[in-house]
Amino acid sequence: MSSQSELSRELHNGPVTRKLMMTLRAKSLRQGHWFKVLETHERGLIDVAVRWVNTVRNPRLELVLSRILSKLLVAMLAPLGVFLERGRYAAFRLSELAVRWGNSSALSWRLDGAFQLCLGAGLVGRSVPESPNQFRVQSLM
Repeated sequence: MSSQSELSRELHNGPVTRKLMMTLRAKSLRQGHWFKVLETHERGLIDVAVRWVNTVRNPRLELVLSRILSKLLVAMLAPLGVFLERGRYAAFRLSELAVRWGNSSALSWRLDGAFQLCLGAGLVGRSVPESPNQFRVQSLM
């Protein structure tokens, strides 16, 4: 099988093929990213494309599949990418809500990577950990 850097190169330089989609699907299933990163409709679209298409020729379908596969590849290359992807939407929504309540400085929350990471990891709003090792965080940056 191809290494992840080769898969990245193949995704960005060549057409989207059945082989590429099946390889990324197999690797992401093995690493546990397939169900965590992709939503149901994204997984379904890739599954249908794998069954019916050898090489994607439609530019719009290729764009959509490339975005989905890129999302998956980013998560496979960087585990923190999963948390950032989850937290980005939550940070935007919380920022929007806080601005509506009158906190004008909340606009900066949308771009704050640490805030997005914490929201994505689900650490915001949790109670005190039961054990000291429960939330041990290695160097994030």
